[in-house]
Amino acid sequence: MASDSASAPSSWSGHRLRWLLPAVAVLVWFAIGGVGGPYLGKLSQVQSNDAGSFLPDSAESTRVTELQRTFATEEALPGLVVVESEQQLTDEQVARSRQFAEGLPGLSIPVSGHPSVRVGDFLAGEPRVVPAADGKALLVLLSFDTTTTSENLADGKRPVSRSVQVVREQEKELEATGVDVYVAGPAGQVADLSAAFAGIDGLLLGSALLAVLAILLLVYRSPVIPLFVILTSLFALSLAGVAVYALADGDVLALDGQAQGILFILVVGAATDYSLLLVARYKEELRRHDERYSAMRSAWKRTLEPVAASAGTIVLGLLCLLLSDLGQIRGLGPVGAVGIVAAALAALTFLPGLLLLPGRLSSGEHGRWIFWPGVPHVGSQNAAAG
Repeated sequence: MASDSASAPSSWSGHRLRWLLPAVAVLVWFAIGGVGGPYLGKLSQVQSNDAGSFLPDSAESTRVTELQRTFATEEALPGLVVVESEQQLTDEQVARSRQFAEGLPGLSIPVSGHPSVRVGDFLAGEPRVVPAADGKALLVLLSFDTTTTSENLADGKRPVSRSVQVVREQEKELEATGVDVYVAGPAGQVADLSAAFAGIDGLLLGSALLAVLAILLLVYRSPVIPLFVILTSLFALSLAGVAVYALADGDVLALDGQAQGILFILVVGAATDYSLLLVARYKEELRRHDERYSAMRSAWKRTLEPVAASAGTIVLGLLCLLLSDLGQIRGLGPVGAVGIVAAALAALTFLPGLLLLPGRLSSGEHGRWIFWPGVPHVGSQNAAAG
């Protein structure tokens, strides 16, 4: 009797621990997702997309760029506003164009919580108006000071892009006089590129997740398992996002737009691959073990070695990119390596907890219902027999 009494608390503690460990793992990952998720949207703030950051230090063009900086008192990004007409500009059109140019520095840039931001805050000097020799056009020269435009606005937008957008919104008033207005030059190009690539990371991520979800639904024919795998990919991406942000912000690694896009796809692909391996092993073990925790323990041990080998091989391969002379390629190595490590950690810690927790909420099938309609039973040989 004493032996039975002693074993009862031990058995109760063991069952409690088996439920507590998965719950803690899932809660920790939800905390990581809550902290790391917002950093995915902030990665653009620590990017370096200028051509000089891609070239090796020994390149002649890089050396020339460095020499040019020693002779320049200030660095500026030109913006060109072209006003043209098929006929010679009238005195009224020229006067309105000059008035338009004089009013550009005072244009307000709408930024939430910062009502006093104006285009002139980012200009190096007043706009200059240069008329064409044939009188059919004139050029308004804007010079953006790169020292003031290097930091993002409070809403995360680029000052040059928002300034160009505000200038373009005022074009209609000038065009009403019968002229055509175009905003071009390097500043206009920056704004156009920002608009073209706006939201592209979200589009890539959404497309990848939808493709993975469609494939998993076709393969597993289960509504639950694909969602678990997608959640694992998203939390892995959150961990990778906060890690890459911290490293890039501390100048430990170089991040550009291309590396960020590749990071998203790489993490989703790797996390999905590792998750499917664990799910397959777990489903096999559920046909051998009546107790789910024993099945997961065996499945996890069988999964650890191939996942560690795969992740380690890919990480070492990516780190070989550090030998490249091109900054764009060299930065991709550690960024991708961080993503692979995050994918492996999520698949080996978050997903097991997620697979085990539903058993606490279920009865009869003891948590095996997550594989519905192909629920695995002890002794069954395949999904059809399960």
